[in-house]
This record gives sequence, C-alpha cells and structure tokens, in this order.
Amino acid sequence: MTELVSALNRLLQAMAEAQRPELAEVREILLEAKEEAAKPSPNRLKLSTILAGAGGIVQTVAALHPAWDAVHQLARSLGLA
Repeated sequence: MTELVSALNRLLQAMAEAQRPELAEVREILLEAKEEAAKPSPNRLKLSTILAGAGGIVQTVAALHPAWDAVHQLARSLGLA
C-alpha cells in the first residue's frame, strides 16, 4: 500500500497545481483514501469505494490523467478496482 500512498500524494499534488475549485471536495475524499491506505490494516472496501467514486470526477480534468492512471493501475494491482 506504500506505493498507493505515494501515487495518491502525486495525484493530490497535481490537483493542487491544477487550481480547480470544483475539485476541493474530491481532494478531501482522496486525502481520506491516502490516510486509509497508510494504515497498517487498511479497510479495502473503503479504499475501493473512495477510488471508484473519485475516479469519474478526476478523469474530467485532462491535466490529472497521468497521476490518476498511476493511482488506478496500483489500485487494480492491489485488487481495489
């Protein structure tokens, strides 16, 4: 899950750089996902639910595609997507 936390950090940084106010709530939810992924025993259902919900919105911003793709690929490899 360490790699997922790193990928989420990169996505959150890209979101901050995009300066899109409409992403504020999604950013908040992704911060929650990052915190969950960093736990010793993360709740996999919670993570998969958050990532599935946030993905649709994040994908609407072209500048975030590379960072989202990294998160999504890692989530799939961990069985979260």
